[in-house]
Amino acid sequence: MARRKSKAKARSRSRKSAFNLTNAAQTLIVANGVSMAMFRTDLPTFLGLAQNFQGGYNAGNNSNELTAKELFSGLTGMGSDGINHGKDGKQWAGGIPQVLKSNLKAQIPLLLTVTVGVPIAFKFGKKLLAKPIINPLNRTLKMAGVKGVKV
Repeated sequence: MARRKSKAKARSRSRKSAFNLTNAAQTLIVANGVSMAMFRTDLPTFLGLAQNFQGGYNAGNNSNELTAKELFSGLTGMGSDGINHGKDGKQWAGGIPQVLKSNLKAQIPLLLTVTVGVPIAFKFGKKLLAKPIINPLNRTLKMAGVKGVKV
């Protein structure tokens, strides 16, 4: 028997995936928690975007709080003043590894909660607030002209 002519399959177009606010919020919460556990500062303070150090008015950076700038200067041996302060940095007894070790030892429950508990809570929350509640919100965003965002 002769082979039948078949229609060529239509090529599917790949769509750019929408920005998911829920996943972004989860990522920020986890990153902030890891920053709090390892460096004893919140994420904006660690990145140098804010100066929310623990303590009262005029509180400075204590020996357990690390920022990205301090890590970089401690690892390179160059302080913010451009002077070589040695490979252990200028203010930490035992160097940066000792500070990280003591921070992790003290904050292990926070680290476990953030890295294990938060993703589980978000997964449970996504299932709990599944399609019947989120679809109208996504439709409203779409009608408002916000195309690249999805909740």
